[in-house]
Parts: sequence; structure tokens; C-alpha cells
Amino acid sequence: MRTGVVMMYVIVGVSDLAIFGIIALSMGWFSLFGLRISYINVNAPYVALVPTGEMVSINGQPYPVVDVVYYDLNGSLHDLGQFVLGGTDGQYLLQQYNEMQWLNAQNAGQINPYNGQPFVPLSLFYLIGAGDMGKQGVVTLPIENVTINGQQYPVIDSNLINQGYVAGLYTYEPWINNIVKALDMNQATPENLLAGLPIFNWKNVTGTVAGEILAYQLQVINFNGGYILVLSNGTVIPYGATAQPRGLTNLKVSGNSYLG
Repeated sequence: MRTGVVMMYVIVGVSDLAIFGIIALSMGWFSLFGLRISYINVNAPYVALVPTGEMVSINGQPYPVVDVVYYDLNGSLHDLGQFVLGGTDGQYLLQQYNEMQWLNAQNAGQINPYNGQPFVPLSLFYLIGAGDMGKQGVVTLPIENVTINGQQYPVIDSNLINQGYVAGLYTYEPWINNIVKALDMNQATPENLLAGLPIFNWKNVTGTVAGEILAYQLQVINFNGGYILVLSNGTVIPYGATAQPRGLTNLKVSGNSYLG
């Protein structure tokens, strides 16, 4: 993992607020680093935090850098820029990111035993929901601006976010935006991915990823059960969940099992 520079995105003017879907920016109390915080409120069911592979050291503690993205109801992608993820979730994400990279390296060049296809690397991302079920509403991001060696870093203080609203997921990297888009537009249904289903024999990336998700949870304790996101157009996307954070149980506990 390398140390990188976080891009600082400054939002100014009412028109910019409308474009990015941000409802309000208000001052808050002192928190993680003893600084006054501000809140960015995003009008969406979910906001995704996607690790960049970079990190920033604050007071001797490394924290991951994430891209913050969401989709509006028209299906347009909004990228709020890069932030540091601070607090407990930042530590979880950093550890899980390193474990994911280790698993990908360990399995590189291997053949999936279920469908006979080559291994593909998986990627991790976090979702913050507008409530514990990710319903349509407002996702609130508490922000502290931390200055290190003269450079300002926007830090998301995860300690101020209800942990019932946060979940870690992993899947094939090109599918991350598809998952976020389908969830933000309410066009997907989570279902359970059970061992022995025909999907594991599919001779495509979907079948390969389904098998790897179950395999990864046997290799690292931080990675848990398998799930399928069934999109409204019939597309299915396998994904797994992290042991921590534990929120957004609607994405991890389904009354339905995928039978495809």
C-alpha cells in the first residue's frame, strides 16, 4: 500500500449543491481529531466508499483513502471526490483491504474448482445507508478537515455514523458501480447464495465470482456469507459481506434463496 495525496473538493454555490445532490452543509461538534465537524447530507438511499489503495497517516495512525460515489434516481453517477475514512470503520476497511489484496495474490493464476475458469481478483467497498435498511432518504457524512504538513485532508468521521447504517461488501471490481446504481435506483433484490446451486458451474465471470466468494470466507474470518443481487433486468451479481461493520442487514439477511 502506498501513501498518496487526497484531492480536496470544495463545493460552492447553490447550483453546485443541486448538481451533487447535497442538501445541506452545517456545523457540528468536536470529534475524532478534536476539530469542528461539518455534515454533508446526500439525497440517496446509499453512498459507496471505494478504496483507492492509498492511505494517509494522521497522528501516527494510517487511514484509507476512499472515493465517495452515489447515483441519483435518474441513474446519473455523482462522484464527491476522495476522502480519508477515519474512525473505527477506517481501521476495519484498512485491515480488510490488506486481507483482500493478500487473498487475490494467493489465488492469482489458479483455476476455479467449480467451473474450471481462471481466477479473477475481488474488490472491497463500503456502503452507508439512509437508515438501517437503505431506504430513500438522506445519507449524512460527518467531515473533519485535518491539516498535515500544510495540506488539508477531508476526513469522514465514521465514529459519528450509526453502525447499523454501514456495511462492507466485496465482489468483482467492475460490478461495484452496477451494485450501487441498482440499489440507489431501487432496482435490485438481495437473495442468499447457497452452496450447490447451478450458478457455481456457469462458465462465465458470474460463476467464477460466486465460487470465489464462498472460498474467501473459508480463508479469512473477516469475510462472510454469499449473496446474490438480482437486478430488475434479470442480471445477477454475486457478492460477499464483511464481518464488520454489521449494518444494513437487508443486504445480508434475505428471506429468499437464489435458485438460478
